[in-house]
Amino acid sequence: MSGSLLGGFIMVAIILFCIMVIGSYHSSTTMFPVYEMAKRIELGNFLQGIEVIIAIIWFLTLFFKVSLYFHASIAGLCHIFNVNETRFLTLPMGLIVTTFSIIVYPTIIYQKTWLAETWIPYSFFVGAFYPFILLIIGWIRFRPAKIKKIIKST
Repeated sequence: MSGSLLGGFIMVAIILFCIMVIGSYHSSTTMFPVYEMAKRIELGNFLQGIEVIIAIIWFLTLFFKVSLYFHASIAGLCHIFNVNETRFLTLPMGLIVTTFSIIVYPTIIYQKTWLAETWIPYSFFVGAFYPFILLIIGWIRFRPAKIKKIIKST
């Protein structure tokens, strides 16, 4: 809980700093606003080129994030198929993920277009409609006695 609160506080602070340094319009339209902000920051002669530090931090965090997601997906597949050893799935899963990433987003322009046109209906379906359907199915499936009473009374 404290890690989530600290991370949320840091995100709010970074967003505020981006808005104060590069403005709200550029913060919302730039692909990497923190990098753009870091390029503009200069404090005397000792704090120039902070964008290199930001880029290194971004690459490291991205690497760890992708590694954790990759490990979690392999561990989940092993759990689903009741397999004890996860090492033999690493190479096939890596090849599948690499190929799939090239197929899903071939270019940055395609990614931006997809996010602008498709993401909102897709996220609504996956985040709201699909769980609602599953809730109704679960309610019907696990309450057969009530449904039988309703059917007999009609």
